[in-house]
Amino acid sequence: MAPQAIFEPESEHFMDEFNIYKDDDNEENDNEEDEKSGFFKDINWNHNILELFEEIKKIKQDIWIQILTVYLDKNDNVSGIEFKITPEGSFYHDYISVHFDKEGKITNDLKEDIETYKEQDEEDDFYLDFKVIKKFFQTLMNLQNKQKNIN
Repeated sequence: MAPQAIFEPESEHFMDEFNIYKDDDNEENDNEEDEKSGFFKDINWNHNILELFEEIKKIKQDIWIQILTVYLDKNDNVSGIEFKITPEGSFYHDYISVHFDKEGKITNDLKEDIETYKEQDEEDDFYLDFKVIKKFFQTLMNLQNKQKNIN
């Protein structure tokens, strides 16, 4: 079967619940947020985040995106998102953590992180051989470079 990235918010692949934190704008509980569970289709997604998912979809390798937490402001706009993206569909190996801001921009230095990963790959069984995930992270590095050139 050919590698594929599935991005169909109404499909069964997006039916897993994740945490949603909403700023309740209550002055008495100024540091607290309301927590609930939600689904992908329940969120009014920022255009930049949807564009990011479309870019990730172009990776010609099997990947998983696991949405962990979505943060909403008092108007239900996405103010932050935490998700894990992994190549080869395995959450059982250690990978480079890729961090995104609410605009969908990659915030960590992937080039430096990849060098560190390559060193770990030689020493630790929890790290996949970098050759297996090179294409995946090269695509993300290209996206990061594109994002830097836009600014």
